[in-house]
Amino acid sequence: MTAHGQRIRAAVGPVLLLAAVTGPGWAATASGPPLLWRVAGCTPGPSYVFAILHSADSRVTTLPRPVRVALNASARLVMEVLPTSATLTVLSAESFDPDEPGRAGLASRLGPDLFVATARRIAPYGVSADLLRHMRPWAVVATLSLPRPSAGMFQELVVYLRAYEAHKPASALLDPGSQIALFEKLPARVQVALVRAVVRRHGAALRAIAEQRRAYLAGDLPALARLRADYPTFRDDPVAARAFRALLRRIAHRVVGRLLPRLHAGSRFATVTALNLPGPDGVLHGLRAAGCTLQRVSNAPRVPGTYVGARSGPRSRQDTVSPARSATTRPLPKG
Repeated sequence: MTAHGQRIRAAVGPVLLLAAVTGPGWAATASGPPLLWRVAGCTPGPSYVFAILHSADSRVTTLPRPVRVALNASARLVMEVLPTSATLTVLSAESFDPDEPGRAGLASRLGPDLFVATARRIAPYGVSADLLRHMRPWAVVATLSLPRPSAGMFQELVVYLRAYEAHKPASALLDPGSQIALFEKLPARVQVALVRAVVRRHGAALRAIAEQRRAYLAGDLPALARLRADYPTFRDDPVAARAFRALLRRIAHRVVGRLLPRLHAGSRFATVTALNLPGPDGVLHGLRAAGCTLQRVSNAPRVPGTYVGARSGPRSRQDTVSPARSATTRPLPKG
């Protein structure tokens, strides 16, 4: 593999990884209702919020009928980050420190023992020790926190291409560079703590990925909330755990702040990383606090094709979140 190819494979962000695309699987399905909510009260609609999981598992990439119908009924697609080559270029460039005289490489930042352990852990991801020396800590954490590279189409790309085929404009809520900056602003010792945690507890990181997938397929929002509050990878390191939760809070806050104007403007199908949705500091709570009503869509055969934003009656305390009391879109690129 060329150095350029290795950089692309290594360039993964907190919210997105692009891998080689061969085609989606369409045979298997999830076992539970989709993590899909109809939005009212803060949008003329039809608008929806759908949880995205970064996975090429065919049970994940096979979109349930209610999700497909909701996407078709919405005028525009809004994603945290658009899965385009431009995004990948930014992530790749930001994954590595510039070659400047006197700039400490990753080996100096981590120390010899942790660097050797990190090189051993990250080798199966296609990252050589020489390449690792130039990587930034955020890229190491993101790489080891996501599934190992595999051929397949990840779910976010499946949604994006489906919208493209339907000629729906798409826009991003988050700028990859600004998201990386959240990590880069952490103190050096905290960045090292996060690297140490994903290296030493990499088995837990892989199990956490599988646990997220199980919760997602079951439509189990409380299970995702437990993972958000107590992520296994960082469980043994209070410094890393606090930093991870703080990053999730800040990302969710940004998503809510940038999604609300889009919802106010018209019909939107918004995708949000599954782990960013639940909890008192998650996106669902933030939308509720801003006056939105979120009604969980069941796995019924049909989702209403016309929706004018009227507030629907609650189905259950778990499925419906009532309102609290108190970037320019652009067409999808061709090709």
